[in-house]
Amino acid sequence: MSLLACQREKNESALGTLPKLSDTALQAAQALESNACKGMRACTYDGQCTLVKGRCRASADGDCQSSLSCVDWGTCQAKDGQCVARDDKLCQKAWTCLNMGRCTARDDQCVVDDDGDCGRSELCKVQRKCKAYQGRCIRSG
Repeated sequence: MSLLACQREKNESALGTLPKLSDTALQAAQALESNACKGMRACTYDGQCTLVKGRCRASADGDCQSSLSCVDWGTCQAKDGQCVARDDKLCQKAWTCLNMGRCTARDDQCVVDDDGDCGRSELCKVQRKCKAYQGRCIRSG
């Protein structure tokens, strides 16, 4: 047997004796990775709670629905790693609808669509801005 073959056999033998990662250790490592984004601002505010290719992203609607962005802006559905607004009912529950009249989901955000959107908002009740005009609520007349 050549010296090189002998050395290779010795190295393979030594490598074979290295301890393998136990199933428990592997599960713990995966759990740490899956929770890497939890508690970070990107998760809390923007719903980017899942680690994807080394970056925190919104990978499921659940990520978005537990975020402040959902509560404030109605962006409660995941799309391409971001939270977006695609449901009028979720827009209507959001701060942006109740206060600014942005109650209709369009182009991935909550927008002012008509006078009804403005009519249900604080802008109408407090400032009498009850008419929809070019995506915002204004006073009529």
